[in-house]
Amino acid sequence: METLRLLSTKDNSDEELIATLARQLEATHEADAFEGFEKWLLVTLNEVGRRCVEQRLQRCANAFGERAIVDEQVYRKHQPGSARYFTLFGAVQIRRSTYRRVGVHNGETIVPLDGVATLAYNTTPALAFCIAQGVAKAPVRNVEQDLKAAHRVPPSVATIDRIARVLGGLVDDDVAEIEPQLRAVEALPVGAKAVNIGLDRTTIPMEERAKKRKCVVKYRMAYVGTFAVSDQHGTTLVARRYAVPSHQGPQRIIERIRADLEHALAQDPKLNVGVVQDGAAELWALMWEMLRSLKLRDYRQTIDRFHLMEKLALCLSLIFPRDERKRAGILARWNRSLDQNDRAILHIRKWIYREQRHVTGRRHEELSKTIGCYFVNPSYFRYASLAPLGLQQGSGVTEGACKSLVTIRAKRSGQRWRPEGIRAVMALRSLLNSDRFRPFWTIFIQRFHFECAAA
Repeated sequence: METLRLLSTKDNSDEELIATLARQLEATHEADAFEGFEKWLLVTLNEVGRRCVEQRLQRCANAFGERAIVDEQVYRKHQPGSARYFTLFGAVQIRRSTYRRVGVHNGETIVPLDGVATLAYNTTPALAFCIAQGVAKAPVRNVEQDLKAAHRVPPSVATIDRIARVLGGLVDDDVAEIEPQLRAVEALPVGAKAVNIGLDRTTIPMEERAKKRKCVVKYRMAYVGTFAVSDQHGTTLVARRYAVPSHQGPQRIIERIRADLEHALAQDPKLNVGVVQDGAAELWALMWEMLRSLKLRDYRQTIDRFHLMEKLALCLSLIFPRDERKRAGILARWNRSLDQNDRAILHIRKWIYREQRHVTGRRHEELSKTIGCYFVNPSYFRYASLAPLGLQQGSGVTEGACKSLVTIRAKRSGQRWRPEGIRAVMALRSLLNSDRFRPFWTIFIQRFHFECAAA
């Protein structure tokens, strides 16, 4: 690489320095084609950045002598050495020493450089953010490819994966502490009329040990929950999406939805509250328990409209198994009546009971099972009165969260997960899809920072 003349910043402002550097860089390859010039410029600036970071970190490391003060405690130099640090510009090798607290035999050692520069597991803050956000979106190999496409110099795929798993695990540990701080400054959007909450389940391919130390893939349950604020037309204004793997259980999602709901009602107690999800008894029990803890009684419970229409279509197929045209006509008429009258479900249920008498054998048993399990509480199907309240008829936000949080990221071809890996990814992706990732990271990265002074 060609050597660039060092510029003095003594008498120049930042703008003058940048202008001078730009003229030198442009003059170096002025005769080249633009494509080659752009590529050379990116590589050159990348190397300049790497050297600047290396020099800055080395100066920070050299500033500490035999003793250092951390949190009013005196630490003594323990062992000199060097370490490799990863940056967006490439790896740098820094000579730095470890320190141990005075008077503590075989105590834990610290690296003052890491605390002063806010280095997370030998990774600079900018690269740590890129890795965490990238892994929340796509596999580590895609993260490496994207960084290289931006003419950065990322570490190896194995290193990116290791850093992502550690950072994601720490993020998951700190969610309960940091998320309330973010929630406290979040305001309801203009036009907020109602709150829609819901739970659902999906599956994740998990790698497990079987007999004879063989690895097998088994699909385990994952829980997804959503909190959505809607306007008077039922349009979603803000959505928070949460997901956890099976080994963590749904309680963490319930606690986060509860906190969101409590914060929203504290800002506007007149908000309409609705629970909309499928008919799974386990999920409804979790919701009821959470709403009772809030002592909230005035809320609407709704079975997802799409699931209802599926069940009604199933009933018609059992009653009229060979007349598809008739089934379609009846289903369309029921669909219209549900939009117009809250009592439509009562008439539909009565009609099904009447027609059930003409069905025999296996179809009669299946029809009785469907009716008995699904149409017990007619209040779950009052769709006509939801629109004026700003509440939603379908669990589209929750169903979409199952796809965007879990399916797209964790169920790609050939993927399999271990508990620590899926835990980290779901924690990061939940924050990203809830529009909280960047403010969360601003607070989270400070856990790696501590004030340290030479004594």
